[in-house]
Amino acid sequence: MLDQLKQLKNLRSQAKQLQQELADVQVTGTGADGKVTVTLDGNQNVQSVSIDPSLMQPDDREVLERGVQQAFEDGMVQLRSLMAQKMSAGGLNLPSV
Repeated sequence: MLDQLKQLKNLRSQAKQLQQELADVQVTGTGADGKVTVTLDGNQNVQSVSIDPSLMQPDDREVLERGVQQAFEDGMVQLRSLMAQKMSAGGLNLPSV
């Protein structure tokens, strides 16, 4: 039991350190052939959205909406990958339940 508590404390410490490292990370996802970008921080918050003026036509609303969705999804994929790499490199191995 005491060993499990030590492991839990160590895991919390590692997770806190990882969270601090990720706070400074930014990834940029793209969509609509690079005409839409979404920048996310390591805490999965959207920092900025950029839309190429060529997509601002009223007829292109669906393209713009899909582009924003694609850019956000692309950014989340990058962020999840980065988080997994940092967790693996830092030896943060979650115990199986």
